Amino acid sequence: MMYTRAVPKPESREKQAKPLSRKAWIRRKDPRRLKKQSPADRRYLAFLHTQPCMGAECIPGHVCSGPIEASHYRDMTGLGLKSSDTTCIPLCQSLHRDYDQGRGYFAVPLSDRKLFHVSQQLKMKIRFELEELASIF
Repeated sequence: MMYTRAVPKPESREKQAKPLSRKAWIRRKDPRRLKKQSPADRRYLAFLHTQPCMGAECIPGHVCSGPIEASHYRDMTGLGLKSSDTTCIPLCQSLHRDYDQGRGYFAVPLSDRKLFHVSQQLKMKIRFELEELASIF
């Protein structure tokens, strides 16, 4: 004897996906450093912000625009990492943007950009050391 159901079996309904919604904003994290910032790094950064833009000295016809910013040397630091502050050079805002994005004067292979940064970095280290010595004596 076969029984039949009085109520038909409900058909399975596919659940409709709800649109994603955020309950809070995503906060931007501070860049991780390869090593912690030391007092010497802070002194060097303060010194950098008193110096003129390196573009005015090295790039013919460059007119600085915007405040002086510390341009970090990024070599094998990875995404979200920032190298030590002792590897910075002073660049004006527009030149710093061009340097990071490889535009304008810096529209050259990356190795040439790195060479520019290292040579300017050596100049700044010498200036900083001379100023430190002058403050001692």
